[in-house]
Parts: sequence; C-alpha cells; structure tokens
Amino acid sequence: MALQTSGAITLDQIHIEAGGTTGSSATLNDDDIRGLIGVSSGSTMSFNAWYGASNAPVFSTVKWSGDGSASTLVTGVDMTGDAMMVTHNEGNHKTSWWDTTRGITHPIGTNFVNGQSTDTVSIDSFNSDGFTTLAKATSGYTAVNGYPSRTRDQWAFSWGVGASFFDMVHFDAPGDGQAYDIAHNLGVAPEMMYIQQYSNTDNADPILYHKSMNSTPEDYFLSIYRTIGISGPNSEYWNSTAPTSTHFSLGSNIHTNPTTAENNGAKYSAYLFASIAGFCDIGSYVGNGTSNGTKTIDCGFTNGAAFVWIRTISSLTQSQSGWFLCPVEDGNSLDDVRGDIIRTESTTQAYTQSNSPPNPIAHAATGFVVNVTGHFRANRITQLNQNGITYMYYAIARQ
Repeated sequence: MALQTSGAITLDQIHIEAGGTTGSSATLNDDDIRGLIGVSSGSTMSFNAWYGASNAPVFSTVKWSGDGSASTLVTGVDMTGDAMMVTHNEGNHKTSWWDTTRGITHPIGTNFVNGQSTDTVSIDSFNSDGFTTLAKATSGYTAVNGYPSRTRDQWAFSWGVGASFFDMVHFDAPGDGQAYDIAHNLGVAPEMMYIQQYSNTDNADPILYHKSMNSTPEDYFLSIYRTIGISGPNSEYWNSTAPTSTHFSLGSNIHTNPTTAENNGAKYSAYLFASIAGFCDIGSYVGNGTSNGTKTIDCGFTNGAAFVWIRTISSLTQSQSGWFLCPVEDGNSLDDVRGDIIRTESTTQAYTQSNSPPNPIAHAATGFVVNVTGHFRANRITQLNQNGITYMYYAIARQ
C-alpha cells in the first residue's frame, strides 16, 4: 500500500513501506528508504518527499494496432515520474527504449549501435498513466504509430522506478579510459544491467550484465546487439567487480569509458533490474530439446508469466542466439496459448504464434513453458529449448 499523500508521516511508516519491521532501527539515509523516492545517499530530504511513495513494483504490457492516428495508451505506469518503456513497431521492426530523463524525442534502438536518435514524429507526451502517440507524419522515423498504408501491431512494455525492482541511471563517462564506479538507488545488488551509450554514434555497442552468465558474472559480458555468446573473462567491462546495493563498476573498455580522443563526451543510460519473490524473476535454465510441454521454468509465480525476455548464454548460429521478448498471453492449456515473440536485436518481423501447437513459449502457473520447436503464422522457431543449451531470462508475473 502506498504511503499517505498528506498530513504527518513517520519514519516508522516509511520503513514499513520499504519492507522493514515496525519499531526497528532506521534512518532516512538507508538504502531501502531512499530507494522509495530514488535519491542518492546524503541528499537533503524532508518527510513530505515520501508522500504517495510505494514499494510496490510497477510494470505494464500494452498491445495495440497502429493505424497512423493519434492514440492515448493507458499503461498504469506514471511516465511523468521516473520510468522506462520499450516499444516495438511491427511495421518497421524497430525496438526502441525510451525513458523520462532523455524524453519523448530521444529513443534508443536496441537493434542498432548508433546511440539515441532524434524522433519528433512518434510520441506526443508522457502521461501520469501512460503516453500519447502523434498522428503518423508523412515522413520521418515513426517508432510507435503504424506503418504507411497498413495497420500494424505495436507493443509497449513499461517499468516504473521502484526499490528492489528497477532503477535507471544516466551518467557521463570520465573520458580517461580508466575503471570507475556509478551510484544507483535500486536498494539491492542488480541481477541484470543494460548499459547503453546514447550520445555518439561510435563505440555505442550496448552491453548486458546478467547474474547467470557465469559463476563470476562480473568477469563476462553480453552484447545486446550482436548475436554471439558471452565474452570473457575480461575486466574491461565490469572491472571484475560485482555490483552492490549502492554502486556498480565499469571498466576501461572503449564501450564503457572511451578516452576523449576515442569518443568525446560519452553519455550513458543504465537500466538495473532485480528479482522480487512472486513478482519478477531473473535466472537461467538448460534446454532439454522436448516439444511436449515438459520443460517448465519455475519462477515462483502463482498465475504464470506475463512477460519473458530470453537469451542463450551459449553461442549458437546467428539465427539461434538472438534476444527474444515474449509477452505470454492467456490460455486454457498449452495448445491454447497465443503470443508474439519479438527479436529485440533484429530488424526482422515478430513471430506470431499460430493455431498449430506446440507453441515455443506457453503459460504455466509457476512461470512459463518452452518447447524446442514451435509453429508460427509464417515461421518455425527452434531457439528457446535446444537440448543442453543454457538460457538466461528475465520474467515478470501476471498480476
């Protein structure tokens, strides 16, 4: 339950909302308490800053048909506060990341390595409960509003900044080619981190940290854009330093801290994720090569997954090692579940699951099911349950 929006508020009430026990010791500068409002250690704070603060994680999936007209999409996520959104346009097969700091005109494309773009023809406003698209322009890059002369499916996946769930940080690289630390307000050690340079077109290859990459994941990295397996051991990306509840470390690589000569004024966005029991889960599984619905990934959920992001850790062929973003739709049985699978690093179209089971990903009460071979409207896919292949995932429960 969110804290009150007016009147007297106590430190004990704030501590309880942050997950603490009533009557136990706490200060306003504690990581979990600051995490409720997303402020840094040592900041000047007053009690009314916690009005309406909530420790409840906020996530939303919305799908609509873009027909070129302006649309207001209600996601339930306050996009006027601290939030991030991933959109996919099936018309031009572009997957874009937006956030409230960089604003409505500066998306980052996950399937390109050229930093953020300038887009003045897609989003009209971020709203307190979602966002509004612009009508289709006669020219220009359109990320969220259909495709010329055709109605096309669109998706938006939205995260609100929240303690122990999601945080975002924007920062400038020192420019000296050395390792450095960045403070964050997640309140726990991140289990997955997406780092993207957005200021320049050179050396902007986005990288990812995932706790399941290796027993020492701080020595390895994965490229968001490139369809290869993990790389490492290498201290140049995470400085061989595990992230903590207050900081993460970046190394001296040209993709994390280019010198002034290599890339003047490099600016970065970092998106940090963690697991919350029963709500979201970050982990891995090993495929068993079956298509009979026996490979169930137990995420600790009670009503199945609403959203799953999957990627192989092992290096396969280029067509088998992409990032698969999977909104898992309702169904009464394995054969009845429908959904769409989006290649977030690719400019190819999304795969739409067909009426001919088995589907590559399906509903399970505790999480989700994967099959080695699945049928789509126009494609077959074999990437989600290859025998002996290790996959990492990020799953969010259906609420």
